[in-house]
Amino acid sequence: MESNTTDLPFLKGVLQLRKQMDAPSLESLPKSYKANSDVEKLYLWSAENFRRQIRQKFPHLHTKFLTCANECQVEKLIMTFIKPTVLPFAHLFDIGKCAQFICDFIAYKPEPRLEDLNQINSPTLTMLCQVGNSLEMSHCLVSLLTGFGFQAFVVCGQVDPATANRDRTTQGFALGKELETTKETNLAIEKGHYQVLDPPVLESKYTKFLEGLDHQLWQGQKRKSQTNNGLSPTNGGLISGSPREPGLLHAWVYVELSEGQRGFFIEATDGERRPLSDPRILTIDSVWNASNYWLSTSGHGNDAIFRDKMTLELDSNEIWIKFVADIEPISKGHADKRLLKVLHQWLAPLEIPQSSYELTFRLGQKVDYFKDTKVEYFAPYLLKDGLVQRIQRFDPETESTEDHLIQTCEKFRYRTDQMTVRETFTRTHQVVESFAHGRPDHLKEHQFFKHSGGQPAQYLSKFYHESRSDGLEQRDFKDLEITEKYSGRLDGLQSMKAVFIIAEKKFGPADNTKRYKEVAKIIETYAGANSIKDAQTNRGAIIDPRDIQANPGRILDTSQIMEKVYDIEDDHIQIKFHRVEGQIFCKSVEFLQPRSLENDEDLTREDVKVYMVDPRDEEPCLKELKVIFGEELRAQAKAKARVDNVEKEMSALLEQRMREHSANDLDVWVFDVKRNAQVKRGRQNEERIAKLKEKSVVDLELDFLGPYLERHQEDGPLNKAQVIKIQQECLANVKRDLEEKEHELEAQMEQIKKDLKNLKAVLTSEDINSKKFLLNVIQTRLSRQKKHTIDFFAKAEKTVTEDPRVLKYL
Repeated sequence: MESNTTDLPFLKGVLQLRKQMDAPSLESLPKSYKANSDVEKLYLWSAENFRRQIRQKFPHLHTKFLTCANECQVEKLIMTFIKPTVLPFAHLFDIGKCAQFICDFIAYKPEPRLEDLNQINSPTLTMLCQVGNSLEMSHCLVSLLTGFGFQAFVVCGQVDPATANRDRTTQGFALGKELETTKETNLAIEKGHYQVLDPPVLESKYTKFLEGLDHQLWQGQKRKSQTNNGLSPTNGGLISGSPREPGLLHAWVYVELSEGQRGFFIEATDGERRPLSDPRILTIDSVWNASNYWLSTSGHGNDAIFRDKMTLELDSNEIWIKFVADIEPISKGHADKRLLKVLHQWLAPLEIPQSSYELTFRLGQKVDYFKDTKVEYFAPYLLKDGLVQRIQRFDPETESTEDHLIQTCEKFRYRTDQMTVRETFTRTHQVVESFAHGRPDHLKEHQFFKHSGGQPAQYLSKFYHESRSDGLEQRDFKDLEITEKYSGRLDGLQSMKAVFIIAEKKFGPADNTKRYKEVAKIIETYAGANSIKDAQTNRGAIIDPRDIQANPGRILDTSQIMEKVYDIEDDHIQIKFHRVEGQIFCKSVEFLQPRSLENDEDLTREDVKVYMVDPRDEEPCLKELKVIFGEELRAQAKAKARVDNVEKEMSALLEQRMREHSANDLDVWVFDVKRNAQVKRGRQNEERIAKLKEKSVVDLELDFLGPYLERHQEDGPLNKAQVIKIQQECLANVKRDLEEKEHELEAQMEQIKKDLKNLKAVLTSEDINSKKFLLNVIQTRLSRQKKHTIDFFAKAEKTVTEDPRVLKYL
C-alpha cells in the first residue's frame, strides 16, 4: 500500500486509529469493569459452588470458562460477557452478513493454548482494538445476533488444528462467478463446439466395502474402550475434552432457529456457516448465552450423537447440566427473589466508531492465505485506484523461480471508468478487464496482451450490445484484421471481418499525421428473414409483413443475403444467399472488376457470374443485375466507411483507457465531503475567503485610531487628555459617516415620494408600480442601515476604548 498522503486521504486517520487500537486506555472504562457489585459477588459464589458440585459428582467434567477475568483483571461470569446490541446498520440484520462483518472487522489472534487462558477482553475493548481470539470474537457475534432477535449461543470445545489456527492453506479459494467464466486462453484461437469430456472417476466397489469394514471395526473398538472405563457410550452428547482425541480448544457460535428447522454453527473467525455434522468439530464442552450456561454431561461420550439431529437439544437434562436450573413457578402473592433469573449486565452498550466502520477491516486491510493463493482485502476508498481485493495464485511446483506467480485478480469499486475486475496472467501476459454498466462506449470486457516492449498487437473487446444502437457485441482488433460480431440488428448483420493490406515501409522522416490502414477485403454475414423479424420484435419496431420480402419481384431476393465479400484488392464482389430448404448449396453472384466500370449501366454479362442451384430456375435478367450491382457499390462504400469508423473508435477507446489508467478517479457521492475532491476544494476555498474577510475586518477595526495617532506622533508622548480627545474625535467621525449614509437613503425616499405626488397624472401605471417597488427597496435598505449603524458603532466604540496603543495612557 502506498504511503502518499495525497493519494490516501484516510492515511492520517488510519495512523491515529492505530495508536488508539494498539494502546487503548483502560482508565476511561466504567467502574463496573473494575469492580464487582454485591449481586455479581453472589453470582461468583454460585459459580464456585457449581464447580464444587461438578467435581464431586462428575470428576471427569471440567467447568472451563464458567468465570473469567476481564481486561481489568476482575473476575466475571462468562455469560455476562455477552451484551445484546443493535447496531445502526441495516445489512447486519442478516446472519451471514453479520458473521462476515465480525470476521472482517476483528483480526483473529489465535491463542497457543486456549485452555490456559485466564483473562479475555470484553466486547467493548475487542471492538475498540479490533483484535481478538475465538472466544472474544464469538462473544461479539453472539451479542449482535442476540440483539437482532436470533437465538445465538457461544460454544466451546475441541476442533482440528486447522480450524483453531485459521489455517486455510489446504483449502482452495473460489473466485466469484464473474471470474470463473474468464479462462486463460489465446485470443487468436477460437473455442470449438466439440470438446473432450473429462474421464470418468473409476471407483472400486470392493475397496469401498473394505473401507466400510474398517470403519465398523474402529467403532466397535471405541465402544469397547468406553465400556471398560465405566462410561456409557450412549449417555451424553459430543465428548468433552478427551485426551485421546486430537484437537485444540476453540470457541464458535451456535444458532438455533424456529421449531422444525435445523440449527447450525458459525465459525466467528472466518464467517463460515457449518452444519452440526461438520467433521472439523471434534468435541463440545460447554454452551452459554446471555442468560445461562450449559455443561455437557459426557466426558468421554459418543462424539457423533448430535451429528444427525436438528438441534443441540439444550432442554435435555440427560445431555446438559444447567448453571441456572429451572425452578417451579412462584405462586401468586409472593415476590420473586431468585437473583439468578436475570443476569446483571456490567457491560456498556457496544458501539463502533464511524472511522473504524468505514475502514471495514482493522487499519483498512486484511490478508488471507489459501492453497497456493494469497487474498488481500482493502477498505473502499483506501487506495487511490479503488482496489478492494487482490487475489494472487501461485504455482507450487515453481516456488523458487520467477514464474511462481501465475495469475493476479483485482477487484475494484467506485471507479469512474466503471472497471470492476482486472485479471492478469503472468505467463502469457494477458490482461482481462471487466466493466459494469454506465460507460459511454458501453464496454463490457477488454482483453489484451501486456508485453514489455511496444503496444499490444491484439485487443478483444466485448460490449453491452443491448445498450448500443449498432448492436455491437464483440470486436477482435489485430494489426491486419478486424472482426466484429453483432446481435439484434434490424438489418440482420451478424458479423463483419476486415482484412488490411500490409503497408510498405518507407525510409525518411516520420510523418506525424494519422494514417488509417488500407482495406483489402471486407466480409459481412447476415441472418435470415426470421432472425430479422425476431430482432425487430425484441427492439419494439413496428413490423410490416411486406418489409420481410423487400424485393418480391426479383429472382435474387437481396433480403435473403447470407454473406457479402468485398474483395477490394482483387477487385470483385461476391454475394451468397441463404440456402433454400432441401438444397445443399446456395445461390451466389460474383461481380468481376467493378472498379473498371464507371457506373452500373456499363455492366455486361461478361462482368457477372451467377450460380443457380437448380438449373431449372430462371436466371436474373441483366437489368436486375445492374440494380443489384449499383446497390452493392453503395454498400461497399458504406462498409469501408464503417471500417474507418471502427479504427477511429478503437483508437479513441485505447487513448481513453490510457487516460483512465493514469487518472484513477473514483466516483464519490456529492454529499461525502470527506472524499469528494470537488466539494472539498469548494469548502476549503470558502473557508479561505471567510478567513481573508475576517482578517480584513479585524485590520479595519485596528486601524480606527491609526490616522489620529499618526498626526500626534511628532508631538511626543501623549497624555490622558489628548487620548480622550482622540477617542472622542474618532467616534464622532465614525458616527457622522454612518448618519450620512442614512440621510442619503432618506433623501432618495423623499425624492421618490415627491415624484409620485407631483407626476402622478403624467406617469403610467407601470412607472408608478416601478417607483413604489423602488421605494420599498430603499425603505428596507434604510432599516438595515439603521440596525447596522447601532451594531457597527458599538463595535467601533469597544475597539477604540480597548485599543492597546492608547489604553496604557488612561
